Order: sequence, then structure tokens, then C-alpha cells
Amino acid sequence: MFVCNVRLPLFNMLLNETTKTQINLPKNSSLVNYSVLKQFFCDQPFRSFSIKHVISGKEYYKVNSKNYCVQQNEFLIVNKHSEGSVVVDSKVDVKGLCIDVSPELISLAVSSVINPQDNVHQSELNTYLNSPDFLECKYDAYSNSTGRFLNDAAKIFEANPNHNFSFEKEFYFSLAEKIVNDNLQNFKKFQRIKAVKSTTKKELLRKLLLAQNLINSNFLNINDINEVALYCGISEYHFYRLFKHVFQISPYQLLLKNKLNYGRQLLGLKTHSISQVADMAGFANVASFSKAFKKEFRLNPSARF
Repeated sequence: MFVCNVRLPLFNMLLNETTKTQINLPKNSSLVNYSVLKQFFCDQPFRSFSIKHVISGKEYYKVNSKNYCVQQNEFLIVNKHSEGSVVVDSKVDVKGLCIDVSPELISLAVSSVINPQDNVHQSELNTYLNSPDFLECKYDAYSNSTGRFLNDAAKIFEANPNHNFSFEKEFYFSLAEKIVNDNLQNFKKFQRIKAVKSTTKKELLRKLLLAQNLINSNFLNINDINEVALYCGISEYHFYRLFKHVFQISPYQLLLKNKLNYGRQLLGLKTHSISQVADMAGFANVASFSKAFKKEFRLNPSARF
């Protein structure tokens, strides 16, 4: 393994293959690792507020006894209280970014991001982000501002992988603010879940976010919301009630909204009839599509032509 160090803020490049590695890098600090690996194992990969972004290939993580397969254009985010390991085992190069942001920077970002309209106490959000309550989670890199920031950073490395990059504090400040902004919504959802144990709240939130992502990404293939409840391991009644309370929209309404937005995009192309669009968007007939479309957008589907 080759490690290339430059002046702080720290940047490291991990190259070639290794079977088992213990990486001794500073904890609670801000740094960037760019890796190109085929085989790799580390049983203490989380040193700070850590982001694992996969540029190409797959990386396998165990975080607090849960398994994650992080693939191309996905990222995993954890804080320093997470425990686990990472494995890379591939016949081709797996490229990725591992970025640590110090808890101090996260705390500073909280103070700059919070505003009175959020109805969130700064100390409560800061405690959530820097405690075991924080929800470690895998995201699509196109789904939020943190992911888009990571995609932009990845393009810089891919364009010149052998360059000795150096990152100023502004880089880490910008990333910290995006992390806080994106997780502010998760914190609000966490607070809405009425459970005594924080571990229970965390697990329910994980399942609800899985359900939300499933509805948003597979809305054309979902025929019954109960399918989503079963997939997430929550009873149908409890799922409906909890989902609506946490997201302020029912799962059925979210499913319908996705279908209508898709139908609106298809109509804007002006390449399909209204009947065809209704069928492609998953509606039983033109009448039900037109009625729902008019209620949602306050105009008839024909107005899109």
C-alpha cells in the first residue's frame, strides 16, 4: 500500500492491493482519502464524522452490526460512535473517497445553518449529530446536497488522480454545512417518532427512510402500499400511521405524487397521448389519471399539449 501525505488539511491516496490493513490516521480530524483498491480490509474505518463514497465498484461495510453494500454513486455516512469494518474484494479496481470531517466543524456548521424557522434547538441538533443516536445511512449520491458535493469532488480526482491535492478549510466547512442541512430533516423526523428508547426511534426511522426511498425510486412497480410495509418489516396499520406522522404525507399520497410528476414529464415531451401517459404512469384509466392530475396541478392534462 502506498500512502501519499501532503500538508494539512490532510490528503491521502491509497493504491494497490492489500489483504488486511490497520490504518493509523488521526481521529476527530478532517482529511480526505482517495483509494484505488482491489482487495482491502480494515476493522476500524470510522475515525470521525466519516463519509464513504464509491466512485466505481463496490465496498462492503458492517456498521453497528448492519451490513451495507455501497456501490457506484452511493455513499455511506457515519459518525465517530459507529463501529464496524470495510471489505473490498474485486477483480477490477474499486475507486472511492473517504472523507472525515471533525466533530468541531460539524458543531460550527450547526450554528451557521440553524434558523428560527426550523423550530430546532441548536444544542439538540448538535447532540444528535455527535451521539450514538445519529442515523448512519446509505444514500444515492444524486439524492441530496452532500452527495452532489461528493460527485463534484470525485470528478476532480478522476481528472487528475496522481496530483497531490490539498484542501483548504473552506472545503471542509462547505461539506460540513451540507451534512448538517441534509441531516436536519432526519433529526426532525427522529423527533417526531414517539418511542421511549432512542435505539427504537433510530431503527424505525431507518425503516421509514427505506420505505420513502423505495416509493420514490420504484413507484411504477408498486401496486399496493402494503408491499412496502412488508418489505420494511412494519405492520400495515402502524406503517401508515407512522409514515404520515413522520413525513407529513401518507405513503399513498407520496406514491400518487410520484406517478403524477412522472405523467407530467411525459406530457411535456408531447410524444404520447394522454391515454398512453395514463397507462405509462400506472393509472387504471384516463379518467382516474385526469381527475388526480387536475387535483394536483389545478389544470387538465390536455393543457400540457
